[in-house]
Amino acid sequence: KEHAQLDMLRRSSAAVARQTVRGATQTTTSSAAVTMSSIACAVPVSTAMARAHASRLASSLATSSSSCSSAPATRGFASSAANGAQAVVVDVDDEDIARTLPEFHACAGLNAEFDFVRNETIVREEPKPPRGATPSSGDAAVKSKAKDASAALKKRLLVRGVDSALEEAMSSNTTRRIDVRGSRGTGKSVALARAVMSARARGAVVAYVPDGLELTRLSYFSKSASDAGIWDTPDCAMRFLKHVANSVNESVLSAIDVPEISMKELEAATTKKKAIKKTKGKDGGSDAGAASNASSKVDLFKYATIASTEPTLAIDCAIHVIQALTTLAKTSDTKVFFVIDQYNALYGPSDMFEVTGPRSKKNIPAQNLRFVRALTQAIESSTLPDAKHVSVTAACETIGVSNANTAKSRPDASNSVVTVVDCPKYSIDEVDAILREYKRVGLLYKNIDEKTVEGMKALTNGNPRELQTV
Repeated sequence: KEHAQLDMLRRSSAAVARQTVRGATQTTTSSAAVTMSSIACAVPVSTAMARAHASRLASSLATSSSSCSSAPATRGFASSAANGAQAVVVDVDDEDIARTLPEFHACAGLNAEFDFVRNETIVREEPKPPRGATPSSGDAAVKSKAKDASAALKKRLLVRGVDSALEEAMSSNTTRRIDVRGSRGTGKSVALARAVMSARARGAVVAYVPDGLELTRLSYFSKSASDAGIWDTPDCAMRFLKHVANSVNESVLSAIDVPEISMKELEAATTKKKAIKKTKGKDGGSDAGAASNASSKVDLFKYATIASTEPTLAIDCAIHVIQALTTLAKTSDTKVFFVIDQYNALYGPSDMFEVTGPRSKKNIPAQNLRFVRALTQAIESSTLPDAKHVSVTAACETIGVSNANTAKSRPDASNSVVTVVDCPKYSIDEVDAILREYKRVGLLYKNIDEKTVEGMKALTNGNPRELQTV
Protein backbone atom coordinates (compact mmCIF):
# COMPACT_ATOMS: atom_id res chain seq x y z
CA LYS A 1 0.00 0.00 0.00
CA GLU A 2 2.84 2.39 0.86
CA HIS A 3 4.58 1.62 -2.43
CA ALA A 4 1.34 2.34 -4.31
CA GLN A 5 0.98 5.68 -2.53
CA LEU A 6 4.62 6.52 -3.27
CA ASP A 7 4.10 5.66 -6.94
CA MET A 8 1.17 8.08 -7.10
CA LEU A 9 3.36 10.72 -5.41
CA ARG A 10 6.09 10.21 -8.01
CA ARG A 11 3.65 10.53 -10.89
CA SER A 12 2.07 13.73 -9.59
CA SER A 13 5.42 15.33 -8.70
CA ALA A 14 6.85 14.47 -12.12
CA ALA A 15 3.91 16.22 -13.78
CA VAL A 16 4.47 19.33 -11.63
CA ALA A 17 8.17 19.26 -12.44
CA ARG A 18 7.57 19.08 -16.20
CA GLN A 19 5.16 22.01 -16.04
CA THR A 20 7.76 24.04 -14.14
CA VAL A 21 10.47 23.22 -16.67
CA ARG A 22 8.25 24.21 -19.62
CA GLY A 23 7.55 27.54 -17.95
CA ALA A 24 11.24 28.24 -17.34
CA THR A 25 13.49 30.13 -19.74
CA GLN A 26 14.47 28.37 -22.96
CA THR A 27 18.18 28.91 -22.26
CA THR A 28 18.17 26.72 -19.19
CA THR A 29 20.99 24.19 -19.36
CA SER A 30 20.14 20.53 -19.77
CA SER A 31 21.70 19.65 -16.42
CA ALA A 32 19.54 22.18 -14.57
CA ALA A 33 16.41 21.10 -16.43
CA VAL A 34 17.10 17.47 -15.65
CA THR A 35 17.69 18.35 -12.01
CA MET A 36 14.20 19.83 -11.82
CA SER A 37 12.43 17.27 -13.96
CA SER A 38 13.69 14.13 -12.19
CA ILE A 39 13.02 14.74 -8.52
CA ALA A 40 11.15 11.49 -7.94
CA CYS A 41 13.05 8.94 -10.00
CA ALA A 42 14.57 6.82 -7.21
CA VAL A 43 13.11 3.42 -6.50
CA PRO A 44 13.24 2.78 -2.74
CA VAL A 45 14.55 -0.52 -1.44
CA SER A 46 12.86 -0.36 1.97
CA THR A 47 9.99 1.33 3.78
CA ALA A 48 12.39 3.58 5.68
CA MET A 49 13.96 4.79 2.45
CA ALA A 50 10.48 5.33 0.99
CA ARG A 51 9.53 7.65 3.84
CA ALA A 52 12.83 9.51 3.58
CA HIS A 53 12.35 9.84 -0.16
CA ALA A 54 8.85 11.31 0.33
CA SER A 55 10.08 13.94 2.78
CA ARG A 56 13.07 14.79 0.56
CA LEU A 57 10.72 15.14 -2.40
CA ALA A 58 8.46 17.61 -0.60
CA SER A 59 11.37 19.88 0.32
CA SER A 60 12.83 19.65 -3.20
CA LEU A 61 9.59 20.83 -4.82
CA ALA A 62 9.58 23.91 -2.63
CA THR A 63 13.12 25.04 -3.45
CA SER A 64 14.03 23.76 -6.91
CA SER A 65 11.93 26.12 -9.04
CA SER A 66 13.87 29.18 -7.88
CA SER A 67 17.28 27.64 -8.58
CA CYS A 68 16.50 25.73 -11.76
CA SER A 69 17.89 28.27 -14.24
CA SER A 70 21.11 28.88 -12.31
CA ALA A 71 22.05 25.36 -11.19
CA PRO A 72 25.81 24.77 -11.57
CA ALA A 73 27.25 21.77 -13.41
CA THR A 74 27.71 18.72 -11.22
CA ARG A 75 31.05 16.90 -11.15
CA GLY A 76 32.33 13.69 -9.61
CA PHE A 77 30.68 10.33 -9.04
CA ALA A 78 27.36 9.54 -7.40
CA SER A 79 26.90 10.82 -3.87
CA SER A 80 23.70 10.59 -1.92
CA ALA A 81 24.62 13.72 0.02
CA ALA A 82 25.37 15.85 -3.05
CA ASN A 83 22.85 14.63 -5.57
CA GLY A 84 20.17 12.87 -3.55
CA ALA A 85 17.82 10.93 -5.79
CA GLN A 86 17.95 13.28 -8.77
CA ALA A 87 18.66 12.06 -12.29
CA VAL A 88 21.53 14.29 -13.32
CA VAL A 89 24.32 13.68 -15.81
CA VAL A 90 27.74 14.29 -14.27
CA ASP A 91 31.33 14.50 -15.47
CA VAL A 92 33.66 11.63 -14.58
CA ASP A 93 37.26 12.84 -14.63
CA ASP A 94 39.98 10.69 -16.16
CA GLU A 95 42.12 11.34 -13.08
CA ASP A 96 39.41 9.92 -10.84
CA ILE A 97 39.17 6.83 -13.01
CA ALA A 98 42.93 6.29 -13.04
CA ARG A 99 43.15 6.80 -9.28
CA THR A 100 40.20 4.71 -8.14
CA LEU A 101 39.51 2.26 -10.99
CA PRO A 102 42.68 0.78 -12.55
CA GLU A 103 40.49 -2.07 -13.86
CA PHE A 104 38.65 0.43 -16.07
CA HIS A 105 39.60 -1.24 -19.36
CA ALA A 106 38.13 -4.55 -18.12
CA CYS A 107 34.79 -2.92 -17.20
CA ALA A 108 32.80 -3.75 -20.32
CA GLY A 109 29.60 -2.07 -19.14
CA LEU A 110 31.30 1.19 -18.18
CA ASN A 111 33.32 1.32 -21.40
CA ALA A 112 30.17 0.71 -23.43
CA GLU A 113 28.53 3.78 -21.91
CA PHE A 114 31.48 6.01 -22.77
CA ASP A 115 32.16 4.48 -26.18
CA PHE A 116 28.55 4.88 -27.34
CA VAL A 117 28.67 8.67 -27.32
CA ARG A 118 32.23 8.79 -28.66
CA ASN A 119 31.65 6.36 -31.51
CA GLU A 120 28.33 7.87 -32.51
CA THR A 121 29.90 11.32 -32.56
CA ILE A 122 32.62 10.11 -34.94
CA VAL A 123 30.03 8.63 -37.29
CA ARG A 124 28.04 11.87 -37.41
CA GLU A 125 31.10 14.07 -37.91
CA GLU A 126 32.64 12.02 -40.73
CA PRO A 127 31.95 13.35 -44.21
CA LYS A 128 29.92 11.20 -46.58
CA PRO A 129 31.69 11.15 -49.99
CA PRO A 130 29.59 10.98 -53.15
CA ARG A 131 28.85 7.56 -54.54
CA GLY A 132 31.80 6.26 -56.52
CA ALA A 133 34.19 8.98 -55.30
CA THR A 134 37.62 8.06 -53.94
CA PRO A 135 38.69 9.40 -50.54
CA SER A 136 40.95 12.43 -50.70
CA SER A 137 43.42 13.95 -48.29
CA GLY A 138 40.83 16.56 -47.34
CA ASP A 139 38.38 13.84 -46.32
CA ALA A 140 41.06 12.23 -44.20
CA ALA A 141 41.76 15.56 -42.49
CA VAL A 142 38.08 16.07 -41.68
CA LYS A 143 37.83 12.52 -40.40
CA SER A 144 40.89 13.01 -38.20
CA LYS A 145 39.41 16.25 -36.87
CA ALA A 146 36.18 14.45 -36.04
CA LYS A 147 38.07 11.79 -34.09
CA ASP A 148 40.02 14.44 -32.19
CA ALA A 149 36.79 16.23 -31.29
CA SER A 150 35.24 12.97 -30.15
CA ALA A 151 38.26 12.11 -28.02
CA ALA A 152 38.01 15.51 -26.35
CA LEU A 153 34.49 14.74 -25.10
CA LYS A 154 34.30 14.41 -21.37
CA LYS A 155 33.20 11.13 -19.87
CA ARG A 156 29.73 11.62 -18.43
CA LEU A 157 27.29 9.28 -16.70
CA LEU A 158 23.72 9.46 -15.48
CA VAL A 159 23.45 9.46 -11.69
CA ARG A 160 20.59 7.23 -10.67
CA GLY A 161 18.76 6.27 -7.52
CA VAL A 162 20.52 2.90 -7.50
CA ASP A 163 23.86 4.70 -7.05
CA SER A 164 22.70 6.34 -3.83
CA ALA A 165 21.05 3.14 -2.58
CA LEU A 166 24.19 1.10 -3.25
CA GLU A 167 26.48 3.65 -1.63
CA GLU A 168 24.23 3.82 1.42
CA ALA A 169 24.23 0.02 1.76
CA MET A 170 28.03 -0.18 1.47
CA SER A 171 28.44 2.55 4.09
CA SER A 172 26.20 0.75 6.58
CA ASN A 173 27.80 -0.95 9.58
CA THR A 174 25.18 -3.71 9.66
CA THR A 175 25.12 -4.76 6.00
CA ARG A 176 27.71 -7.35 4.92
CA ARG A 177 26.12 -8.89 1.84
CA ILE A 178 24.68 -6.79 -1.00
CA ASP A 179 22.98 -8.24 -4.05
CA VAL A 180 22.30 -5.91 -6.99
CA ARG A 181 19.37 -7.15 -9.09
CA GLY A 182 17.84 -5.98 -12.32
CA SER A 183 16.96 -7.11 -15.82
CA ARG A 184 19.39 -7.16 -18.73
CA GLY A 185 20.83 -3.81 -19.77
CA THR A 186 19.58 -1.76 -16.80
CA GLY A 187 23.06 -0.66 -15.70
CA LYS A 188 24.09 -3.07 -12.94
CA SER A 189 27.71 -3.21 -14.13
CA VAL A 190 27.96 0.58 -14.29
CA ALA A 191 26.48 0.87 -10.79
CA LEU A 192 29.06 -1.61 -9.42
CA ALA A 193 31.96 0.23 -11.08
CA ARG A 194 30.82 3.56 -9.64
CA ALA A 195 30.40 1.96 -6.21
CA VAL A 196 33.98 0.67 -6.39
CA MET A 197 35.26 4.14 -7.25
CA SER A 198 33.33 5.68 -4.37
CA ALA A 199 34.49 3.06 -1.84
CA ARG A 200 38.14 3.42 -2.82
CA ALA A 201 37.86 7.20 -2.64
CA ARG A 202 36.81 6.73 1.00
CA GLY A 203 39.92 4.62 1.72
CA ALA A 204 38.44 1.12 1.52
CA VAL A 205 40.22 -1.93 0.11
CA VAL A 206 38.28 -3.42 -2.79
CA ALA A 207 38.92 -6.72 -4.57
CA TYR A 208 36.97 -6.02 -7.75
CA VAL A 209 36.25 -8.57 -10.48
CA PRO A 210 34.45 -6.75 -13.32
CA ASP A 211 33.88 -9.95 -15.29
CA GLY A 212 33.12 -13.06 -13.25
CA LEU A 213 32.86 -15.10 -16.43
CA GLU A 214 36.60 -14.70 -17.05
CA LEU A 215 37.29 -16.74 -13.91
CA THR A 216 35.71 -19.81 -15.56
CA ARG A 217 37.02 -19.48 -19.11
CA LEU A 218 40.16 -19.69 -21.23
CA SER A 219 42.64 -21.32 -18.89
CA TYR A 220 44.93 -24.29 -18.77
CA PHE A 221 43.56 -26.73 -16.23
CA SER A 222 44.84 -29.76 -14.38
CA LYS A 223 43.71 -31.94 -11.51
CA SER A 224 44.59 -30.49 -8.13
CA ALA A 225 47.19 -32.42 -6.17
CA SER A 226 45.61 -31.46 -2.85
CA ASP A 227 41.88 -32.01 -3.47
CA ALA A 228 40.30 -34.96 -5.25
CA GLY A 229 37.86 -34.00 -7.98
CA ILE A 230 39.03 -30.36 -7.94
CA TRP A 231 40.85 -28.62 -10.76
CA ASP A 232 43.49 -25.89 -10.87
CA THR A 233 43.07 -23.01 -13.34
CA PRO A 234 46.20 -20.82 -13.09
CA ASP A 235 45.21 -18.38 -15.85
CA CYS A 236 41.96 -17.51 -14.06
CA ALA A 237 43.85 -16.95 -10.80
CA MET A 238 46.36 -14.69 -12.55
CA ARG A 239 43.53 -12.51 -13.88
CA PHE A 240 42.18 -12.11 -10.36
CA LEU A 241 45.62 -11.18 -9.00
CA LYS A 242 46.08 -8.53 -11.69
CA HIS A 243 42.81 -6.94 -10.57
CA VAL A 244 43.78 -6.99 -6.88
CA ALA A 245 47.51 -6.17 -7.05
CA ASN A 246 47.02 -2.67 -8.44
CA SER A 247 48.21 0.79 -7.47
CA VAL A 248 45.12 1.51 -5.37
CA ASN A 249 45.63 -1.47 -3.05
CA GLU A 250 49.44 -1.33 -3.01
CA SER A 251 49.86 0.52 0.30
CA VAL A 252 47.57 -1.84 2.19
CA LEU A 253 48.85 -5.07 0.67
CA SER A 254 52.49 -4.02 1.15
CA ALA A 255 51.89 -3.75 4.90
CA ILE A 256 50.87 -7.43 5.11
CA ASP A 257 53.82 -9.83 5.45
CA VAL A 258 53.74 -13.36 4.10
CA PRO A 259 55.89 -15.36 6.54
CA GLU A 260 55.06 -18.67 4.84
CA ILE A 261 57.18 -17.81 1.81
CA SER A 262 60.53 -16.13 1.18
CA MET A 263 62.14 -14.49 -1.80
CA LYS A 264 64.31 -17.59 -2.20
CA GLU A 265 61.22 -19.72 -2.70
CA LEU A 266 59.78 -17.20 -5.13
CA GLU A 267 63.00 -17.24 -7.13
CA ALA A 268 62.97 -21.05 -7.19
CA ALA A 269 59.36 -21.13 -8.41
CA THR A 270 59.92 -18.91 -11.44
CA THR A 271 59.96 -20.35 -14.93
CA LYS A 272 63.01 -22.07 -16.42
CA LYS A 273 63.38 -19.30 -18.94
CA LYS A 274 63.88 -16.73 -16.21
CA ALA A 275 66.28 -19.02 -14.36
CA ILE A 276 68.38 -19.60 -17.46
CA LYS A 277 68.44 -15.88 -18.23
CA LYS A 278 69.57 -15.14 -14.69
CA THR A 279 72.50 -17.62 -14.83
CA LYS A 280 73.85 -15.95 -17.97
CA GLY A 281 74.99 -12.84 -16.11
CA LYS A 282 78.26 -11.24 -17.12
CA ASP A 283 79.62 -11.12 -13.58
CA GLY A 284 78.83 -12.39 -10.12
CA GLY A 285 77.21 -9.18 -8.91
CA SER A 286 73.73 -10.31 -9.81
CA ASP A 287 74.17 -13.56 -7.86
CA ALA A 288 75.20 -11.63 -4.78
CA GLY A 289 72.14 -9.41 -5.14
CA ALA A 290 69.93 -12.45 -5.49
CA ALA A 291 71.42 -13.97 -2.34
CA SER A 292 70.69 -10.82 -0.36
CA ASN A 293 67.14 -10.67 -1.69
CA ALA A 294 66.53 -14.34 -0.88
CA SER A 295 66.55 -13.64 2.85
CA SER A 296 64.34 -10.54 2.63
CA LYS A 297 60.72 -10.60 3.71
CA VAL A 298 57.93 -10.89 1.22
CA ASP A 299 54.86 -8.71 1.50
CA LEU A 300 51.49 -9.58 0.02
CA PHE A 301 51.68 -7.01 -2.77
CA LYS A 302 55.05 -8.28 -3.99
CA TYR A 303 53.82 -11.87 -3.73
CA ALA A 304 50.67 -11.12 -5.72
CA THR A 305 52.55 -9.09 -8.34
CA ILE A 306 55.01 -11.90 -9.04
CA ALA A 307 52.31 -14.58 -8.98
CA SER A 308 50.13 -12.63 -11.42
CA THR A 309 52.61 -13.60 -14.15
CA GLU A 310 53.72 -16.98 -12.81
CA PRO A 311 51.29 -19.89 -13.28
CA THR A 312 53.00 -22.13 -10.73
CA LEU A 313 52.32 -19.61 -7.97
CA ALA A 314 48.99 -18.14 -9.06
CA ILE A 315 46.47 -20.53 -7.46
CA ASP A 316 48.03 -20.64 -3.98
CA CYS A 317 48.72 -16.90 -4.03
CA ALA A 318 45.17 -15.98 -5.06
CA ILE A 319 43.70 -18.11 -2.27
CA HIS A 320 46.18 -16.58 0.19
CA VAL A 321 45.16 -13.06 -0.89
CA ILE A 322 41.47 -13.88 -0.32
CA GLN A 323 42.18 -15.25 3.16
CA ALA A 324 44.44 -12.30 4.03
CA LEU A 325 41.79 -9.75 3.06
CA THR A 326 39.09 -11.45 5.14
CA THR A 327 41.51 -11.53 8.09
CA LEU A 328 42.40 -7.86 7.55
CA ALA A 329 38.74 -6.92 7.89
CA LYS A 330 38.55 -8.72 11.25
CA THR A 331 41.79 -7.41 12.75
CA SER A 332 41.70 -3.76 11.67
CA ASP A 333 39.35 -0.87 11.05
CA THR A 334 39.93 -1.05 7.29
CA LYS A 335 36.81 -1.64 5.24
CA VAL A 336 37.27 -4.62 2.91
CA PHE A 337 34.94 -5.26 -0.02
CA PHE A 338 34.69 -8.11 -2.50
CA VAL A 339 32.82 -6.83 -5.57
CA ILE A 340 32.04 -9.47 -8.20
CA ASP A 341 30.10 -8.74 -11.37
CA GLN A 342 28.51 -11.68 -13.22
CA TYR A 343 28.70 -13.60 -9.95
CA ASN A 344 26.27 -16.29 -11.10
CA ALA A 345 28.92 -17.44 -13.62
CA LEU A 346 30.79 -18.96 -10.67
CA TYR A 347 27.87 -21.35 -10.14
CA GLY A 348 27.42 -22.38 -13.76
CA PRO A 349 29.47 -24.47 -16.18
CA SER A 350 33.01 -23.70 -17.23
CA ASP A 351 34.37 -24.07 -20.75
CA MET A 352 36.58 -26.97 -19.64
CA PHE A 353 35.88 -30.67 -20.08
CA GLU A 354 37.21 -33.79 -18.41
CA VAL A 355 37.94 -36.74 -20.70
CA THR A 356 36.06 -39.77 -19.38
CA GLY A 357 36.69 -42.21 -22.23
CA PRO A 358 37.95 -42.60 -25.79
CA ARG A 359 34.91 -40.81 -27.17
CA SER A 360 33.33 -39.18 -24.15
CA LYS A 361 33.88 -36.18 -21.95
CA LYS A 362 31.96 -34.21 -19.34
CA ASN A 363 31.83 -30.57 -18.38
CA ILE A 364 33.71 -29.34 -15.32
CA PRO A 365 31.39 -27.14 -13.22
CA ALA A 366 32.82 -23.82 -12.06
CA GLN A 367 32.41 -24.93 -8.44
CA ASN A 368 34.90 -27.74 -9.11
CA LEU A 369 37.64 -25.19 -9.83
CA ARG A 370 39.77 -24.72 -6.70
CA PHE A 371 40.19 -20.97 -6.97
CA VAL A 372 36.52 -20.33 -7.83
CA ARG A 373 35.43 -22.42 -4.84
CA ALA A 374 37.69 -20.45 -2.49
CA LEU A 375 36.35 -17.15 -3.82
CA THR A 376 32.68 -18.13 -3.50
CA GLN A 377 33.30 -19.44 0.02
CA ALA A 378 34.72 -16.03 0.97
CA ILE A 379 31.70 -14.28 -0.56
CA GLU A 380 29.19 -16.51 1.21
CA SER A 381 31.07 -16.31 4.54
CA SER A 382 30.39 -12.57 4.75
CA THR A 383 27.00 -13.40 6.30
CA LEU A 384 28.56 -15.35 9.19
CA PRO A 385 28.40 -13.75 12.65
CA ASP A 386 32.19 -13.30 12.99
CA ALA A 387 32.72 -11.90 9.47
CA LYS A 388 33.66 -8.28 8.92
CA HIS A 389 34.20 -8.06 5.17
CA VAL A 390 31.42 -6.99 2.80
CA SER A 391 30.49 -8.80 -0.41
CA VAL A 392 28.74 -7.04 -3.30
CA THR A 393 27.55 -9.15 -6.24
CA ALA A 394 25.40 -8.90 -9.34
CA ALA A 395 24.13 -11.63 -11.64
CA CYS A 396 24.05 -11.49 -15.43
CA GLU A 397 21.13 -13.06 -17.27
CA THR A 398 22.87 -13.54 -20.65
CA ILE A 399 25.97 -15.66 -19.94
CA GLY A 400 24.47 -19.13 -20.28
CA VAL A 401 23.80 -19.84 -16.60
CA SER A 402 20.52 -21.54 -15.74
CA ASN A 403 17.91 -19.87 -13.57
CA ALA A 404 18.45 -22.55 -10.92
CA ASN A 405 22.19 -21.82 -10.66
CA THR A 406 21.52 -18.08 -10.68
CA ALA A 407 19.15 -18.57 -7.75
CA LYS A 408 21.92 -20.46 -5.90
CA SER A 409 24.23 -17.48 -6.30
CA ARG A 410 21.81 -15.11 -4.62
CA PRO A 411 21.75 -14.66 -0.83
CA ASP A 412 18.80 -15.15 1.47
CA ALA A 413 17.05 -11.78 1.44
CA SER A 414 15.48 -12.49 4.85
CA ASN A 415 18.89 -12.40 6.54
CA SER A 416 19.35 -9.22 8.57
CA VAL A 417 22.85 -8.58 7.14
CA VAL A 418 21.69 -8.93 3.52
CA THR A 419 20.51 -5.96 1.47
CA VAL A 420 18.97 -6.31 -1.98
CA VAL A 421 19.41 -3.24 -4.19
CA ASP A 422 17.15 -3.07 -7.23
CA CYS A 423 18.48 -1.59 -10.46
CA PRO A 424 15.29 -0.66 -12.34
CA LYS A 425 14.81 0.41 -15.91
CA TYR A 426 14.86 4.12 -16.71
CA SER A 427 12.01 6.15 -15.33
CA ILE A 428 10.33 8.83 -17.43
CA ASP A 429 12.60 11.45 -15.85
CA GLU A 430 15.76 9.46 -16.49
CA VAL A 431 14.76 9.02 -20.13
CA ASP A 432 14.32 12.79 -20.28
CA ALA A 433 17.75 13.34 -18.71
CA ILE A 434 19.64 11.00 -21.04
CA LEU A 435 17.89 12.31 -24.17
CA ARG A 436 18.85 15.86 -23.25
CA GLU A 437 22.44 14.70 -22.75
CA TYR A 438 22.46 13.07 -26.21
CA LYS A 439 21.10 16.31 -27.67
CA ARG A 440 23.80 18.31 -25.86
CA VAL A 441 26.60 16.35 -27.55
CA GLY A 442 24.91 16.47 -30.93
CA LEU A 443 23.51 12.95 -31.26
CA LEU A 444 19.93 14.23 -31.45
CA TYR A 445 18.57 17.14 -33.45
CA LYS A 446 14.91 16.97 -32.51
CA ASN A 447 13.59 19.08 -29.65
CA ILE A 448 13.15 17.06 -26.46
CA ASP A 449 9.57 17.66 -25.42
CA GLU A 450 7.17 15.74 -23.23
CA LYS A 451 5.70 13.81 -26.14
CA THR A 452 9.13 12.67 -27.35
CA VAL A 453 10.18 11.52 -23.87
CA GLU A 454 6.98 9.60 -23.27
CA GLY A 455 7.21 7.99 -26.73
CA MET A 456 10.79 6.81 -26.16
CA LYS A 457 9.87 5.48 -22.72
CA ALA A 458 6.98 3.49 -24.19
CA LEU A 459 9.03 2.29 -27.18
CA THR A 460 12.00 0.99 -25.15
CA ASN A 461 10.24 0.25 -21.85
CA GLY A 462 12.97 2.28 -20.17
CA ASN A 463 15.76 -0.16 -21.10
CA PRO A 464 19.01 1.86 -21.43
CA ARG A 465 20.53 -0.46 -24.02
CA GLU A 466 17.44 -0.40 -26.21
CA LEU A 467 17.27 3.36 -25.83
CA GLN A 468 20.77 3.66 -27.29
CA THR A 469 19.85 1.34 -30.15
CA VAL A 470 16.79 3.37 -31.06
